[in-house]
Amino acid sequence: MIDLLIVASMIKVPPALEDLYYKYKDVPYRWGGESTRGIDCSGFVQMYLRKIELDPPGDQSAQALYNYARNNWRAIPEDKAKPGDLIFYWHKTGADPNNKWGGRRIRHAGIYWGAGRMLDASSKAGGVDITSTKRPGYIAYYYRPLRGGSSE
Repeated sequence: MIDLLIVASMIKVPPALEDLYYKYKDVPYRWGGESTRGIDCSGFVQMYLRKIELDPPGDQSAQALYNYARNNWRAIPEDKAKPGDLIFYWHKTGADPNNKWGGRRIRHAGIYWGAGRMLDASSKAGGVDITSTKRPGYIAYYYRPLRGGSSE
């Protein structure tokens, strides 16, 4: 297996994202968690946004983070994603059997790492890990966090 941290240096992963990986890589998944004792996907994305000083106000669910991104940042196609961009997932059918609230909701969020991988916190991975951006049965939306409305 290729060492993903060596790949990170080749694809220019932002230092803030690499720092977050080292700080949280052994932290277990915990729904609603936002600390080194346990963290979920939206808590993890929010930690990254705080680190780059672009955190939306208040505690955010994956859905709320997506709504904020959609209203404040630039949507980008998957093939233009750069390390540090955000990825949001919703179930294709809108009838996700694991979605007890029903309807089309964002179900997961992560941070693009590069080379078809993302840094995220998930119950499937058991916590924070670098995983594939491909999620069968889900559609991904990519957003580039912007500072002051700039294009980069």
